[in-house]
Amino acid sequence: MVYEYRHVFGSRRITLNQHMSKAKYNLGKPANRSHKTKWLKALLLAVLLIILAGTAYYVKYAQTQALATLNDANRITDSTKPVKTSGLNVQLTDGWSGFSSQDGNFSLKYPSGWVQPPKSSLCPSGLFDRAVYLGPSSVSVLKCGYDVITSGQVTVASFLGDHRQQYGLDPAAYQGISKGTLNVNGVVGQRLLGHVSVKALPASDSILSSFAVAPAQTRAKASFYPALKISTPVRGTLVERYIFYVNNNTYVAEYIQAPKNSGLPSQNLIQYFDLMVRKTMSFSAS
Repeated sequence: MVYEYRHVFGSRRITLNQHMSKAKYNLGKPANRSHKTKWLKALLLAVLLIILAGTAYYVKYAQTQALATLNDANRITDSTKPVKTSGLNVQLTDGWSGFSSQDGNFSLKYPSGWVQPPKSSLCPSGLFDRAVYLGPSSVSVLKCGYDVITSGQVTVASFLGDHRQQYGLDPAAYQGISKGTLNVNGVVGQRLLGHVSVKALPASDSILSSFAVAPAQTRAKASFYPALKISTPVRGTLVERYIFYVNNNTYVAEYIQAPKNSGLPSQNLIQYFDLMVRKTMSFSAS
């Protein structure tokens, strides 16, 4: 049976079946949109869960790594095995600058681009008699002020007498300490490596302070050292020391690398320092 009616604007004939068909089509549209919305929500939820799971795994992994690093840092490694020097190519020192200390009874070569303190006249007398202070720029070498002395990244000094015990790395102030032995030009020495674990090292740990407690002939030239403040490495600083004893002289070569963003010299020079000590340093009799 066909029902018909007329539109107000026009005389087109429409059947009831046609109306019902259009109604079904229009009713189907919201259903499709609803289905798509539910699917999209499910997809977003799945992505969110994956991100959360990944974040949780990363946090757990980071905590595990941090704990492992801390455990390693707190463990002291005392190795009697010789330090390997075969990987250091002595030819890399070609063109390096030479240095010799007659009072200190040692000589060495250092990278030609490195400098010594530009204003040594501000430093106490006697500070340079048995030592050399080096760095790649004036920012990273020894600095002397009116009442403060700041050590640079590289220091090599000698002291009369046996002071090997004095220059060891104290486990109370360093973490992750490693030790090794080596032979440099026929002299057996010790290599020490560690990170500062306290807020700042005591002044007594600094090589600079040693001039105040050194034998009389050295102490006399730096008699006002106790009145000076010595700026020492802060927590996280990498410290490497080579210690030798021969001909009644103790030789100490020290490398300091401060943590990044600390405002202190943090350039990585350790390979050059190792090469300098192991391949170019020599000792002479008094």
